[in-house]
Amino acid sequence: MKKLKDSWFFKYFLDSDIREYSKLLRDANVLDQNYYLSRNEMNFWHRLYPEKHYAIYGEHRGFKPNSQFSPHAYIMHNPDLMIFKTRPTLHYIKWGINEDRKTDYYGFEADAVFECGHLKDSIPAKKVFFIDKKEYAVVVHIFYTDLWAEIEKELSALEIEFDLYITLGCADEERQEMRNNILRVLPNAAIIDFPNHGRDVYPFIQLINYGYLDDYTCVCKIHTKKSLHRDDGDFWRQHLIRGILQRENTGSFLKQFLKHTDSAVWVSEGQNYSGEEWVGSNTNTLSTLALRSGIIVNDFNVSFPAGSMYWVKPLIIDMLRSTELEYTDFEVEDGQIDGTVAHAIERLIGVIVSKAGMRIIDTPQLFSDSVSEYIKPSYISAFYLPQFHQTPENNLWWGKGFTEWTNVTAAVPNYTNHDQPFLPGALGFYDLQSAEIMRKQYKLAKEAGINAFCVYLYWFDEKCLLDQPMQNILKDQDIEFPFYLCWANESWRRNWDGQSGEILMEQKYSDGFEVRLASYVKKFMADKRYQKPDGERPRFIIYRPDDMPYPEKNIQNIREAFTEEVGEKIEIGAVLTHWCNPDNFDSEIVDFWVEMPPHRAVQSEDIVFNESLKNEVGVDFNKDYRGLAYDYESVIFNLTKNKQYLSQLPANTIAGIMPSWDNTARRGSDAHFAYQATPASFALFLREIYTHRMENSYRQELFINAWNEWAEKAVLEPSAKYGYGNIHAINQFCP
Repeated sequence: MKKLKDSWFFKYFLDSDIREYSKLLRDANVLDQNYYLSRNEMNFWHRLYPEKHYAIYGEHRGFKPNSQFSPHAYIMHNPDLMIFKTRPTLHYIKWGINEDRKTDYYGFEADAVFECGHLKDSIPAKKVFFIDKKEYAVVVHIFYTDLWAEIEKELSALEIEFDLYITLGCADEERQEMRNNILRVLPNAAIIDFPNHGRDVYPFIQLINYGYLDDYTCVCKIHTKKSLHRDDGDFWRQHLIRGILQRENTGSFLKQFLKHTDSAVWVSEGQNYSGEEWVGSNTNTLSTLALRSGIIVNDFNVSFPAGSMYWVKPLIIDMLRSTELEYTDFEVEDGQIDGTVAHAIERLIGVIVSKAGMRIIDTPQLFSDSVSEYIKPSYISAFYLPQFHQTPENNLWWGKGFTEWTNVTAAVPNYTNHDQPFLPGALGFYDLQSAEIMRKQYKLAKEAGINAFCVYLYWFDEKCLLDQPMQNILKDQDIEFPFYLCWANESWRRNWDGQSGEILMEQKYSDGFEVRLASYVKKFMADKRYQKPDGERPRFIIYRPDDMPYPEKNIQNIREAFTEEVGEKIEIGAVLTHWCNPDNFDSEIVDFWVEMPPHRAVQSEDIVFNESLKNEVGVDFNKDYRGLAYDYESVIFNLTKNKQYLSQLPANTIAGIMPSWDNTARRGSDAHFAYQATPASFALFLREIYTHRMENSYRQELFINAWNEWAEKAVLEPSAKYGYGNIHAINQFCP
């Protein structure tokens, strides 16, 4: 029953509270459907019921129901809502509208606004700017106004260009004077009022949550720190700030910081505090916050940036966003010197850095420590799913309007803090019948250094399914979308595993299928964007050679058919799935093999939970959970250092990697998933692959599973939970 109540279907059609709230939104004329639908990409069902989408998802995520009302801004203006814990829009309808309460960011006495991601037209600033962001950003929190002159002097001396965000947590009577003083010297500063709540940390987290700090190469965080409990408070503050704001040398120091791909945070000399004793009374809160980001803390001997002043790379910002911290998570200010959420977040940074296999570096180490070396891939491919659009067949098999998003949005968590449903971020619930979306996808992929998408081809003899996106690409030659094809040559079955259950579409391999396959594919290979990674031969991958009746003969026939149809030899690869044993084939049956974790990458000893044997995870699973969880770091070890596993790989294997894996959206309580798979641990995976596998990988290539496998959480695309985290993990190695 609990599973039903948590489902997407129940919330939309059976939940009486949602029905009542949706009716209230309609009656009050608060939700402008045209405005809401034009600014938030959603799947078919969500678009039919925008009030329900807002009630279930949109309000919590801060989506604006109309151009004048922001739920998050309403909370920030009206902190009394935190006491009553009521929906901000509901409060506005019942009381706020009659009390003339402020409803948007304009109420922060800003003269205008600037654009920033999905918060376009609703962010406070002095004037319209930051549309084209600079490379760096500096965030300053001001509580002690008498220290501003000291900080302003350091900022004015910087030779780098940067966007400046200033959060004011000072007394109300000081705010306007402070704002005038700042803008007189730094007229382009974005100044945002905050309550004196959560010290300097809550405002910083809110800037992250709202997307202010997206798209920067590095972000600096400083604040007016007095440390009244220390005799050397002034000296310490000046040391913390001047150590990372090097005036005319800051640019060269930042470039050196970026060269250290194993470093995530830069602090002033000696301000990387290490040891369990520094965690102190923050242990429980730290563990709780880490779980919200998908991390279990087993070792409290961690480092952290003392004084909470540092330069930080985007990956850490993405991980901090994943805690989803809000106003009510922070304690009431009472002069605490330790043991608060703000103090725990300082330590959490160290935990995240450790999970990423990275470190906190101080100023002298920037130049004294050697820069880590590794072999960069010569070519990076990512599996790509064209499933995200409607087809007649899926409407028949799964219900009208079905796309991959239907499963994704209906996922139910299997344990507390399980990040399901795992939902999209910046690209939204897209429809791949829009070639423009595919343009945006590759723009992101290109920035991450991905050379091509390996697009699944669902060809069943003379019928091809889910091919509309690629047909559209062929028609639009102006879209940059380098690709090649992987023939997903297995029958479709109702249970999604390709192995058992009712057959929906059978792969029959009737006589002469090889020629018909080549005839169908040749128009794609003729496209100028079809890839030849070796510079000579178009590439074609077969997902399951073992599924064909006579693999060696069939593949030879495929080679000959393509040579005849395309007019040139092709490069053929195959995927190392659970079911395929390359030892059963001639070693030259294909030109190369592709690793596709988690296929073949999980050993029995890597399992940390299953229904009958053990629970080494440290969380309580739902009573009806019957699946299994395995340790993500064990997968990393197996694919990079496990000699037994590596010795069994064919010599011509492309090293593979996965950002995560969790098929809860498809298998529910029977799901398998990689535990503690986060963008931070993905960065560790990348580092280990680059260090230990690239030299011997086929043509020193890398294969990623996958770009957009949302129903199995194998995703590089931006997510609501982690933002651009997985893309930033890849960028970490491209300074």
